Amino acid sequence: MIKLMSMEKKVIPFILNPAAGGGRGLARLNFILKQIKNLNLSPEIIISRSEAHLCQLTRELAAENEVLVGIGGDSTFHLMANEILQAGTKTSLAFIGLGSSNDIPREFGLLNLKNALVAIKKGEKRAIDVAAIVVNGQIIRYLPGQVNIGLGATVNQYVASLIFRRPWLRRHQNLSGLLALSQAYKNKENSLPLSVETTKETYTGDFAIALFTNIRYWATGRKIAPLALPDDGLFDLCLIKSCSLKSLLVLALLARKGRHARNRNVILSQSNHFKVRSEKKFYLQADGEIVKVGDIPLIIDQFDLKVIPRALEIIA
Repeated sequence: MIKLMSMEKKVIPFILNPAAGGGRGLARLNFILKQIKNLNLSPEIIISRSEAHLCQLTRELAAENEVLVGIGGDSTFHLMANEILQAGTKTSLAFIGLGSSNDIPREFGLLNLKNALVAIKKGEKRAIDVAAIVVNGQIIRYLPGQVNIGLGATVNQYVASLIFRRPWLRRHQNLSGLLALSQAYKNKENSLPLSVETTKETYTGDFAIALFTNIRYWATGRKIAPLALPDDGLFDLCLIKSCSLKSLLVLALLARKGRHARNRNVILSQSNHFKVRSEKKFYLQADGEIVKVGDIPLIIDQFDLKVIPRALEIIA
């Protein structure tokens, strides 16, 4: 006698960050659920209450599931990837990008909700590189996308302050960014003395931005590192020399299509290990998130960045 077993669809946890994109994820939840139903997926939607809760949920669910889906922005995916990597599980991370920038989903062609859900339905896995931020011999953070110092981190903090005082600016990302950039220049926070050592050469000087990236896109779709590949064992470096606000805005326009590479203020390189040193202390911004130790923003004058090849599995 043959016993027939009913094949139940496997439930997939979807963790929604309600703060991402100014609440965009929560506002679109019903629409997302409808699209999930159309593809015959079986979701378990879990809404995080805070950043700490998001990390806790990821830790707990990574221990029990082969796939976790993040609904949020780049910082959501960054935090979830960190928890998966720290836990040492083989859990694959899937993205539904509803944040402000969504540069990580953009890299993998997953900006469109339907594309993201179809990828989850197919379940095709891809191993990508990550990098470890190392301070005084200790790994502080892993990152799947990018980390930057200089104006990127400074502007991020100014934008957060502006939006706190004027919440309507949340809906006008370009305007808030321009206001924050102008404020940084006014306060003479547009230059940082740096030494950046790669496996082949060392760059020294005053720089507006130092970006280390695994993906091509930064700052909402600017093709800042046109040659970057997420699984080549390297991170790409983009150094922008200290320059006028006008020159930086021109670079920002050129970078939309990756046409900034030949500009005299730009240095591009690649390496699997970077040593970064400065005479001044600085903040780190990783995948849109100011890096913290506990609840306190990390402020340092040196760090190493070490690439770990194909350490994270994603659904793409």
